[in-house]
Amino acid sequence: GTKTVPLMSGSAGAAGGAAGQVRLEPGAALAVPVLRGDLDMCVFGTVTEVIGNKLLGFGHSFTGQGRTNVPIATGMVHTVIASQARSFKLGATIAVAGALVGDEETGVLGVFGQEAPSIPITVTVHEPNHKTQTYRYFSAVHDLYTPLMTGTALTASATAHQSVPREHTIRYKVAVDYGRLGTYRTENISSQSGLSPARGDLVTPITMLLDNPFGRAAPKRVEAELWIEPRARAATIERVELLRQRLKPGETIEVRVWWQLFRNGRTVETYTLKLPPDIREGSYTLWVCSWQTHLRELRREKPHLFQPRSLREQLEVFNRAASVRMDRLYLRLVGPQGGLSVDGVEFPDLPSFRRQIIQDSTRTDVRPYIQALVVAHKTPYVVSGERKLKITIDKRADQ
Repeated sequence: GTKTVPLMSGSAGAAGGAAGQVRLEPGAALAVPVLRGDLDMCVFGTVTEVIGNKLLGFGHSFTGQGRTNVPIATGMVHTVIASQARSFKLGATIAVAGALVGDEETGVLGVFGQEAPSIPITVTVHEPNHKTQTYRYFSAVHDLYTPLMTGTALTASATAHQSVPREHTIRYKVAVDYGRLGTYRTENISSQSGLSPARGDLVTPITMLLDNPFGRAAPKRVEAELWIEPRARAATIERVELLRQRLKPGETIEVRVWWQLFRNGRTVETYTLKLPPDIREGSYTLWVCSWQTHLRELRREKPHLFQPRSLREQLEVFNRAASVRMDRLYLRLVGPQGGLSVDGVEFPDLPSFRRQIIQDSTRTDVRPYIQALVVAHKTPYVVSGERKLKITIDKRADQ
């Protein structure tokens, strides 16, 4: 069957008085504006029939989801782009006239005068030329189109005046307000990766919370801010070296890191991790790594932190992952210490007999976890790479 595709549309204001005369009647253009504001994107079709305060249209589905609630508007079609693969109309929306409430394979059902919800989106861009621009949009509330249009708003705002510089660093902040459920927030930095990190950090939680096993939550408001710098700030871990491999409890691990800077040569820095005075003796693994390795290892060590059981916990998981910064060097000391998580609550250092009793129980929410000692060092770079070393903790290390 025919599929609908959202297309960029313009304003119909240039049409003069004729635009105000356009009505949704059989044969007229039927627009579904999925994004409105400083950029308009809509899906165009045709009105089939008007019956009282309702209309039938398209002759095919919008997305085929059955019940829906998105805006419908009058529109003007400027031309049809013919194609053997998929023809489409180019046009512009004029005025919102009601809501699309039914979406089936044979057509769509709209109601005049009914107001569909929308999500306000604000994107502020600090451009490479030091100018600041703020863009405002309204997205339809829809499982498919809300994430897509939110990402489109971010990308369109960031590239409204020029594309992202070839060498670039992008700092960004995102806040997605879910009302009583809470707010998703992240503040991070990327370099030489385009807009993908910022867009992913914005769109992924919106997508997941709109459609997951625990329910459905649509954003109440979306805000994003980007700072685009025409300079690369990326570095890769090239080599690491331990100043001492055997240490006593309470001493400080010192690691020398050789950095390969993006198009800017090499540099060497030393980073530290202080051992607790009561740390157990034994053999440990020391990760010297980027945010990606840190998040991967954290998920492996403490899976209970990433296994939500409700919408609220799903939001907490996203916020936990979003708090991991890309411009940090993570030192992660992993040893035999650990515990059990019961119903998401951690119980470290349980006596062996209690641990065995809990593990032998019939509860399915009991999971072992590993406790790592982690220090995040702020760097001037977006970090990539990882190295793994061995450390020995021994009270007689200096003997």
